[in-house]
Amino acid sequence: MNKTGARAGLGGWVLYALLLGLGAAHWVLFFGVPPALPREAEDWPKEFRYYAILRQAVTEGRIPYFISQPIQETRKFFALPETVLSPQIVLLRYLSIDAFFVAHVVLLYALGLAACFALRRRYQLSLPAFALLWLLLSFNGHITSHLAIGHSMWGGYFLLPAFFLFVLQLVEAPPAGSAPIAIGVTLGVMLLQGSYHVFVWCVLYLLLLLAFDRPSRGEVLKALGWSLGLGLFRLVPAAVILLGRRVQAFETGFPSVQDLLAGLLVVRDVTFPRRGGGSMGGLRWWEFDTYIGIVALIWLIVFGVIALLATSKPRRRLALPMLAMTALSMDGLFRPFSALKIPLISSERVSSRMLILPLGLLVVVATVATEEWLRRGRSGRRIAVAALALSTALLLGRHSYVWSVPIVAPLLQPPPHARDLGIEIVAPRESGEKGADHTEACA
Repeated sequence: MNKTGARAGLGGWVLYALLLGLGAAHWVLFFGVPPALPREAEDWPKEFRYYAILRQAVTEGRIPYFISQPIQETRKFFALPETVLSPQIVLLRYLSIDAFFVAHVVLLYALGLAACFALRRRYQLSLPAFALLWLLLSFNGHITSHLAIGHSMWGGYFLLPAFFLFVLQLVEAPPAGSAPIAIGVTLGVMLLQGSYHVFVWCVLYLLLLLAFDRPSRGEVLKALGWSLGLGLFRLVPAAVILLGRRVQAFETGFPSVQDLLAGLLVVRDVTFPRRGGGSMGGLRWWEFDTYIGIVALIWLIVFGVIALLATSKPRRRLALPMLAMTALSMDGLFRPFSALKIPLISSERVSSRMLILPLGLLVVVATVATEEWLRRGRSGRRIAVAALALSTALLLGRHSYVWSVPIVAPLLQPPPHARDLGIEIVAPRESGEKGADHTEACA
């Protein structure tokens, strides 16, 4: 390696370390110093039950086949696809559950940042363009609001940049080589984080790509095969144990286009009234929050939507699946689709969540188009993109503050009755599995 290449490599590592530090600081402050996560509201009680079992397992060296209280209508812990079974759970031997939750998020953020750097290398992104990519994929309203109310199973979201990288490789460089295997491994790792929902969105996008993009069908089929094959270890137990036990009625998607736009543009806190229909009389705002801010939205329209439609490059073939998935995030369009009871897909009871996948992929496409635009112009364009990134950082920072756990926790509504958080691993004869009572079910 020559000196120029060595300096570039060192600069990349320095930048990675800097952004890792900034991101880690963001998440540490987001959860509070020291972290004191709520235990009596929204999904936090269920999360503490999960981590209490995992902590007992790694501390006592016991396999949690059965647990003392049913969660999601079962006492068979491995039937729950939203639990974390990734190696980092060993940290629970040394950390409190609160501290582990923060460490878990920072670790997955670090993996997502590495995937963003892989995108940077593939497309030779300059710092201003890369800053937009990093900010919008790492700190948008979707991930911050879901983590704020106790959705630790959203940790696999941070692996989406890797999924985007391999999907782009799949359509841009046929034959795609190792891309189908890489997609399968990425989605398998998502399931290890308990990110069942994110896994389903990725599978849905691949199915839409299979339907709309003939040139890549062979590679997409391979990717689906690897994804499902590597995911069976989590999907089969869930299907065998939970199928038929839980009511999987569809709740809602975006009630209107206005709600979709508000999710992208308006900072609303956790007290905002319920929206949509369903058995719960609508859902809270975190199910619709995909905040990126007005500046980033305009940028996405110009360099994402318009540029994607205008280009003749292979990545244009991503547009129809992205549009279809955006449409399915709407309540009226996904509701009949859900009624078809398609395996995996019908388990998505809140389709508004799906928007983050086409939105994130659009961020990648817009970043690449922005870099191409920068290379054709003068240096003043870089200043404009840097200003855009700075303004986006400020807007996202405001959203993160409003949704930070110290701000959100006092505003969360307490449950109608006290939650029993006592739970432990038990022997099979003590499980009482056949008589498990109905307990809370996640949407």
